[in-house]
Amino acid sequence: MEEVEKNFVSLRCMLCGDGEVEPNTDQVSQLALEVCKEDVLALMIHKLPNLGWEVSAAATPFLSFTRACILYFSLRRL
Repeated sequence: MEEVEKNFVSLRCMLCGDGEVEPNTDQVSQLALEVCKEDVLALMIHKLPNLGWEVSAAATPFLSFTRACILYFSLRRL
């Protein structure tokens, strides 16, 4: 579980920056495409109860980002 938590912390830094460095828009765009293409939100929701509190807390910004990506790409198709 520690490795999963570290990965979510890294994702949070990629999405939100770390206070010193701003997020890289190209990386965020690529992540958004991959998340939507691979249906990561459904997998995350399915596995969330198994992840534990610390990992779930670290995953919250990523889940919000994923939801926003899906909404954005859904609206673009209209």
